[in-house]
Amino acid sequence: MSSVAFFLSGLLLFMIFPLDRISAYLAEDERIYLWKTTMNMIKERPFLGYSGPSFEAEYLPFRTAEFFDMVHSAVRVDHPHNHFLYITASFGILGLVVWLLLLANSFYERLRHYRNFSTEIKMTFFCFLYLLVHAQFDLVFYSWPTSLIGMLFLGLLWRKCEGIHPRFWRPHASIRKLNLRLRQLLSLNSEQPLSSLTRKT
Repeated sequence: MSSVAFFLSGLLLFMIFPLDRISAYLAEDERIYLWKTTMNMIKERPFLGYSGPSFEAEYLPFRTAEFFDMVHSAVRVDHPHNHFLYITASFGILGLVVWLLLLANSFYERLRHYRNFSTEIKMTFFCFLYLLVHAQFDLVFYSWPTSLIGMLFLGLLWRKCEGIHPRFWRPHASIRKLNLRLRQLLSLNSEQPLSSLTRKT
């Protein structure tokens, strides 16, 4: 039933906004330019990216004269108005793959156990899905308060995934020992005593 509603909604939008009007709007939309130039950034550092805080500064050399001729060109560009492009430019393809795996796990469990979930969890899933789609055209997961709302939705979905698997994963003993050693090394320059870090993990 919901798929039929989505189909009818999409058909209605195409009836109200013909394809030629949509094409004309996209041709003048600044997002297309931002996406193209961000992809040029990604080509320069495809694997590790530039880091999130450095996006604005690293984007400057990729602007062309066309940027200043746009009607709604902004003084600052700290996001390409596409969540996945921002993740790739900031953290590289490796970061994007990790993020997609985290999202895929949540989506897979939602679809697999859809009938067993409460109405609240189903609404949370579709709200997050809407935000994820919207984030491909805007700063949804970048700006307050939608970034916090989106992460709250995702946290609820991940928490429900944990409930599906009662045997929660526990790191191997060697990994726990390595974690303890790293915490001890990091504490050398802090005021926290080592005795508080030597308890069993």
